[in-house]
Amino acid sequence: MLLPMLDVAIGLTFVYCLLSIVCSAVNEAIEAWLKVRASNLARGLEEMLDDPDLVKKLYQHPLIASLYSGRYTAIAARNLAVNPAPTNLPSYIPSADFAKALVDILLQDNAAVPAATHAAATATESMAQANAARSLNDPQADQLQAAAEAAAARARLAGNPRVLIASSTLPATAKAALSSLANPPQVDLTKLQSEIENWFNSTMDRVSEWYKRRTQTFILGLAFALAVLLNVDTVVLLRTLSQNEEARAAMVAAALQRSQAESAAAAGAANPLDPLQAAQQATKAAADSLNQAVAELDQARLPIGWTASAWSALNERPLRWVNKLLGVLLTTFAISLGADFWFNLLNKFVSVRSSRKPERKPQA
Repeated sequence: MLLPMLDVAIGLTFVYCLLSIVCSAVNEAIEAWLKVRASNLARGLEEMLDDPDLVKKLYQHPLIASLYSGRYTAIAARNLAVNPAPTNLPSYIPSADFAKALVDILLQDNAAVPAATHAAATATESMAQANAARSLNDPQADQLQAAAEAAAARARLAGNPRVLIASSTLPATAKAALSSLANPPQVDLTKLQSEIENWFNSTMDRVSEWYKRRTQTFILGLAFALAVLLNVDTVVLLRTLSQNEEARAAMVAAALQRSQAESAAAAGAANPLDPLQAAQQATKAAADSLNQAVAELDQARLPIGWTASAWSALNERPLRWVNKLLGVLLTTFAISLGADFWFNLLNKFVSVRSSRKPERKPQA
């Protein structure tokens, strides 16, 4: 009795796994076409910097512009942040490149930069004179050394990030944020760049949360559409797998075959790949998995899909529409849990089934 119940669980889990694969593939295709990640990144940068012109300068900076093709336009960015549409903007920006670009923009057209450069050159020249005088035992060496140290102090003050930020052409919000990052006053540009990277990473963590919430909502709607279009009713599937031994055996055999194939593929992928090869391999694996999932659903001996008999059975009694809605909603929730969840659960069920001894039939 326990083995048939386990087979029913394996069959139902396998169906959910296949449907989740189809749902994930469709979702990825839509997001790749709409560039949803790029949309969220642009929105995150606009909220982070609170100035469209500064965001435009960042995207047009050589370090960032090299990450996408074509030209950046403010109209495209504004539409992208509000209503996602196909775009050429990048979906990922390295934090180091962002920090370098922002510091470079900070120094552009900055009134304090010439003074800082002059002060640094004066300090270097004064220190060279002091060292030369000391090597010649010049009695004025101490005075020159003191003058050199004073020049170095003025250079440090002129090149202090807080001074550069205050005299920059950045908007007030960006100045306030960078000034807080440049505290205490002893922070130099290298340390400021590191703090900007941390700021960017924390913002991207928040952007990732936006993306996850949006994806979860979209997948839930997509799962409902898939369950309705394919007429995947959990209640009907459960009844069929419980009563139809032939359908149950077919689904268990397919599930065991898929589990073994996935385990073998995972074992053969132990060698590390470079990022490009890994991305290409992941794309190919996703496409193959989708094609296989569609084929296995098509071969399943289960009541999936709309038929004339299914429609007539629903119209016989209105209460059956309520039951149908309940079954479809259960399927929707199951699909929204994702293929990884159901595949891991499937492996556990398969492991339990393989560890059990076959039940002996009672002797007559």
